[in-house]
Amino acid sequence: PFEREVRVNVPDGIRTVTADPRTVSVVLDTVVSRTFDIEAMPPGDVPRSLTVTNTIVEPHQATVAGVQSNVDRVTRVLAFVTLDNETQSFSQSIDLIAVDSNNQPVENVTIEPSIVRVRVELEVRGKEVPVFVQCECDDAADGYVVLGLPQATPANVIIDGPPELLDQVQFVYTTPVNTSGLDRTTVIDNVPLDIEALPDNVSIDPAVVDVSVRVEQTVFTQTIENVAIKVLGVEPNRRVVVNPTTLTIDISGPRDQLDALDALDIAIVVDVTGLEVGAHQVRPRVVLPPGMTYSDELPQVVVAVIDTSPTPTATARPAPAPTATNPPEPQATQSP
Repeated sequence: PFEREVRVNVPDGIRTVTADPRTVSVVLDTVVSRTFDIEAMPPGDVPRSLTVTNTIVEPHQATVAGVQSNVDRVTRVLAFVTLDNETQSFSQSIDLIAVDSNNQPVENVTIEPSIVRVRVELEVRGKEVPVFVQCECDDAADGYVVLGLPQATPANVIIDGPPELLDQVQFVYTTPVNTSGLDRTTVIDNVPLDIEALPDNVSIDPAVVDVSVRVEQTVFTQTIENVAIKVLGVEPNRRVVVNPTTLTIDISGPRDQLDALDALDIAIVVDVTGLEVGAHQVRPRVVLPPGMTYSDELPQVVVAVIDTSPTPTATARPAPAPTATNPPEPQATQSP
């Protein structure tokens, strides 16, 4: 590189005061070109029922030109094929991309031609059919339930064989899945498919799938009647009366938690902190153990009436009159 002074040409009548920067660094590079074979990159989303058997690029070479430092970075010229829901062999026009050794595009180079025609040859492989899980899903660990239908991964498999036999198969089942004893969502690996139900001379790929079973705890509901409303935040020398004084609440949760529930575990509270004397509408709040919920059928508000409580006055009471007590009679003892 070398430095050159910046000169500014301006129209007549305009005076140049300064240029910033006053000098610039100049680098000279040689313009070169190189020829590359074009590589067709097959699509990555090909269904398992299709196979890309061949790709033909026309023309099959392209010339990359530019300054030498950029062209030297180019290692490949690629044409990325897209499937676009094609199910038979097809042709498409594709823009070329010059990339470096890390498969990153190289900028500031030209490619000639910039667009090529690619012929993509496809071969249909068998038939894709869905997999259904065979399961007696009413059974899980005590207090748990299977949610919905178990799902297979992959959800579809390929069967192959004579066309007249493939037409007889619209889906396949797994072998029976046992969900008894499950107490959490579980993926059961490598469940065999029921290949005995397939016609002879029909193959299947893959022959095993993973099965996902969703499991949750069974939720029970219990009604608790006449739960007293507790008042929080009552200031000294004040009295609070709430209406209603009790509420009925429906509590939901696992059976073992409901069975162990104690009256002290449940609280319905209203907070009157900062409220002045008078009647107020206050929202009740339910306090429950973790893992339990309640229905939303409680009143939105209850009425809390706040007044000043009368100051108790001391009342003198007469001292009780003394009562005479007789000394204990001596107990007879027997001399030896």
